Amino acid sequence: GYTFTVFATNTNGDGPASDSVTATPAAVPDQPMLSATPGNQQVELSWTAPADNGSPITGYTVTVSPPHGNCTPVATSCTVDGLNNGTGYTFTVFATNTNGDGPASDSVTVTPAAVPDKPTGLSATPGNQQVELSWTAPADNGSLITGYTVTVSPPDGTCTPVATSCTVDELNNGTGYTFTVFATNTVGDGPASDSVTVTPAAVPD
Repeated sequence: GYTFTVFATNTNGDGPASDSVTATPAAVPDQPMLSATPGNQQVELSWTAPADNGSPITGYTVTVSPPHGNCTPVATSCTVDGLNNGTGYTFTVFATNTNGDGPASDSVTVTPAAVPDKPTGLSATPGNQQVELSWTAPADNGSLITGYTVTVSPPDGTCTPVATSCTVDELNNGTGYTFTVFATNTVGDGPASDSVTVTPAAVPD
């Protein structure tokens, strides 16, 4: 804070000083630095507090484009809920002090997503030392499915899923096997399908 007085001067000299006034120069806050982490129907935002430029920051405002969700900033973070998985959202944040709104942060664009749903309709057709599996692709929940994993119990055989089917080879005829399948996307592994139990067999010798 600075203290100011003023006095007038004429040819006879300086007059008395005015009463003093104290003031603190200040400006709007600087630009925050923003980062975003996508989640299931939400995005977690965090930012670095900018310089307040002489007046304490009184709050932050988050913008979302396209307009969606809701967010109440707490300190230097905010979780935007109510978003649609698979939709890209662009976020900015700006700080406010008693002098007004500061400039917005650089924008960050992210897409909320979740692990895939569980595959449905798993069916199994037994054959000679093998079982042919097929299933219905689940919802990817905003992130494309990158692959499927088939589980076999008891552990046996080999299988490389192609699209939504797989032939499990090298099984033992007459043994009952239980199968499940789950999908994976960039977020992680989804839940396993309902299980199916079948027994591979062949015609008699």
